[in-house]
Amino acid sequence: MNISNHCYQRYHERARNQTGPFVDSLKEKYTKELETLYAHCTKIYSGVIGHSSKPVDVYVNNHGWVLITNDKEKLMITIYKIGLGIGDDELDQAYISKSLVRISELQEVVLKKALSVDEDKKSYKEKIEANEALIKEYTGVINNLKNANDDYRDLIKNLDASYYNDQIRLRDAIENYMVKDIVKIDIEVK
Repeated sequence: MNISNHCYQRYHERARNQTGPFVDSLKEKYTKELETLYAHCTKIYSGVIGHSSKPVDVYVNNHGWVLITNDKEKLMITIYKIGLGIGDDELDQAYISKSLVRISELQEVVLKKALSVDEDKKSYKEKIEANEALIKEYTGVINNLKNANDDYRDLIKNLDASYYNDQIRLRDAIENYMVKDIVKIDIEVK
């Protein structure tokens, strides 16, 4: 894993208790120490944390050391030690132990929840697929019904047209009859 200059500097200050700047001549020694520390750490988190907008990976060990890495880039970003800051190593260790137990318990809860959520999501996705199939089927039925209604409307128009034509023929016949009668009456009167 690559190590950032920032991580070297923080290791220099925090693990080696040096106040001066980190110098490159210490890089080989610090690299071995950081790699050993990293090998004894456990990943407890992957994702966005704190004020960062980029996902990171958080590694810890039982002595309170935290390593922040970017596993995708294989880069160790920074290092620091957890402590209450009151100078009591025993209290710090108790805090670290209890915190890691709590984190472990929460990881189990999250893992169980992830499995449960995955099962529920799978079930809901199957229901969505079934509903989509029904929607497709019903859409076909609805389209067929709409088409049938369009055909019925066309038939109604044809019936109306046929009825109208019959009315016209009746009217024409009546008019022809009346006109002929008027013609006959006019002939007889003369």
